[in-house]
Amino acid sequence: MKKAIVLILALVGGIVSESAAQADYWVGKWEFFVKETPQGDVKMTGNLVRKDGKLTGDLTPITSQATEKIAISSIEESADKIVLFFSAAGYDLNLALNKVDGDNLKGLLADSFEASGKRLKSNDFFAGKWEIVVVDTPNGDAKFITELVRKEGKLAGDLKMTAGDAKETIPAKVEEAEGKITLYFSAQGYDVNVELNKVDDDNLKGTLMNMFEAKAKRVK
Repeated sequence: MKKAIVLILALVGGIVSESAAQADYWVGKWEFFVKETPQGDVKMTGNLVRKDGKLTGDLTPITSQATEKIAISSIEESADKIVLFFSAAGYDLNLALNKVDGDNLKGLLADSFEASGKRLKSNDFFAGKWEIVVVDTPNGDAKFITELVRKEGKLAGDLKMTAGDAKETIPAKVEEAEGKITLYFSAQGYDVNVELNKVDDDNLKGTLMNMFEAKAKRVK
């Protein structure tokens, strides 16, 4: 059986280190805070998604009254900076923010007012994108990406692999318990599982088939 696992690891050994490098930092929910405007401090949430390769989304002001979403008309982005263009109260505005760390942004609204952004994390700990690394296999470390989503109360997902120019997505069955998750999937005719336990907010640790050490890091 161990030989079969080694064969599988050889086949996925070139797995998506490339995908990890392309991790989409900006996608997700954010809370934005603009200080000392003529109307006082302003808070709003932003939901950023990628469609057809382009970043888009909307903003929702946080006020004591009913709120309406504001469409973001366009977004300019680079690895470390993002600029959101939108209209509010009859004015065309832009919110320019620079990356501070994995979860925080800092910049200006309309080149005038100090602004910041903070990533809003889901209460669903395991949901999201993870990079899994199986270490010290006979073929070196094997890496792959899994994206877990909750559908009808159950966690589901897939594994995204690359082998040369070929790309394959493998569905995975997910079992979860308090602080623990197990992914079951098939590769090259073999049934394989990766068991991972929560270490902290962004890291997991466990084994592949109880043979090889495995660890996972949340992709932000």
